[in-house]
Amino acid sequence: KEISKKIYSVESSKCISCKICVNKCPVNAIEMVNGKAVIDQTKCISCGKCIEVCPTAAIKETSSVDEVLDALRNPYKKVVAVAHPLVGITLGEEFGYEIGSDVTKAFRHSISALGFDDFIDFDMAYLAKLKQLAQEIEKHFEKKQMLLISEVSGFVPFFEMHASRYLDNLSKVKNTEQIAGYLVKHQFVDLLNCYPEDIVTVSITPKLDLKLARQRVDNQHLGINDLDYVLTTREYARLLKRKGIHLNNNSGIVYSNFPSEKQPVYNYSGLLINALSMLSDKNRETFSINSFKLVKGYHNILEAVFSLAGKDYTVAITTGELTLTQFVSFLDNTKKHFDLIEFNGGFGQLVAGGNPIQPAIILDSKLHQIKRKEATIRLLNGKPSYPFDMEILKNATFMQLETKQK
Repeated sequence: KEISKKIYSVESSKCISCKICVNKCPVNAIEMVNGKAVIDQTKCISCGKCIEVCPTAAIKETSSVDEVLDALRNPYKKVVAVAHPLVGITLGEEFGYEIGSDVTKAFRHSISALGFDDFIDFDMAYLAKLKQLAQEIEKHFEKKQMLLISEVSGFVPFFEMHASRYLDNLSKVKNTEQIAGYLVKHQFVDLLNCYPEDIVTVSITPKLDLKLARQRVDNQHLGINDLDYVLTTREYARLLKRKGIHLNNNSGIVYSNFPSEKQPVYNYSGLLINALSMLSDKNRETFSINSFKLVKGYHNILEAVFSLAGKDYTVAITTGELTLTQFVSFLDNTKKHFDLIEFNGGFGQLVAGGNPIQPAIILDSKLHQIKRKEATIRLLNGKPSYPFDMEILKNATFMQLETKQK
């Protein structure tokens, strides 16, 4: 389902033969050859764990900077950025800002300064994803078939390679960035006054697996790619430096010409809570879910009962450092039927761990992690981000319930 192309590479001169990446790779895709780490691209699921833990930043994603620059120079192309909001939490670190600084205004201004024709509001694409997901959940409820959902890097490739028995249970809804690209090229194409094939969409994101997702055959509609290029946070920082653009958080606000949500739809208590809430609204029912509690025998999986149209459904959310391998083991061994499960990789997947600007030896600082978490909460107007731990997950869930009841 993928085009064979290298996603990550190892800069041998920086590799210190520590074998940390070998031990942390969830699919054993890295081995030592002549004392240096080598990645087997046929096994790699693009989860980004190796980049997260490498103490010397020897492992890097294959760059798309040159391709994006070529598109920006092409007078016959309209180039639109799909800007993930959490890039604004770590991007500033590369430009001398204190760790945890929110440089969202500067980030958006830099998109315009680089020559992008526009950017699309991420919240609107996320809302579209939730609507599609709510419809999919309802169909699975009717069929009494378990549905597995996740935003974690490498989730789908892992199941395709190592747990294909659950492929029918995986959500078929595209990721938010791909949906954003579809909206730009098909639903809002008239705003750019050109044909869909003349639009180039560039995802700027902390999610490393999008480089693999971009190559998949489902990254298209009517033969036109949803996403054309993917720039990670680190790549985007290099692009700005290459063009001599410095982040200025005192820049004026830059607005998109595309429709946008007046209020952020992000609740960030996860896909499951948001989609079920939307499903309740769709059926004109009160959002009803009982308190999450630990699944017996597991300290990092929470379950609850969701009620809809007089029927109860068992749902679950994983938290913390539960690995994909452990998650599949849980699915294989549990005797309980779950209607819906969201796999979460923890906070690091989307901010610090998703694509660190700094090498892991610096990221290990708990203080730095806390600063990023605090900045994310501020960015999301006080609403907790993807669950970092059990208590925050519970608080996030209850916060959503309280909001709905008011």
